[in-house]
Amino acid sequence: MCAPFAGTAAGHAGSMQPEWVAKIVGDWEDPRRRLETLFGEPPASSGPQPAARRWASDVLHQGNIDPDRQQAAAIRLLRKNEPRLTLKTATYLVRNMTSA
Repeated sequence: MCAPFAGTAAGHAGSMQPEWVAKIVGDWEDPRRRLETLFGEPPASSGPQPAARRWASDVLHQGNIDPDRQQAAAIRLLRKNEPRLTLKTATYLVRNMTSA
């Protein structure tokens, strides 16, 4: 029998859910935790970390994508530029950029 993933309640907190686990059983991870792992900043009190926002803004600007009008294209471009972003995390990032 396989050991539980380290990020589950039965495992150790602080580990990032592997993308293959998210694809099979669903992405239950808080998107701010994945952004913390990827960008090295602890989660902000609300919304994505400033480093993640800056990175996403730069990527979308370079790709001439307006996240307010082209959410699907923005999500796709972010995931293309950072494959470790899950769909949930990229969606969270784009939606919080548009509300800023």
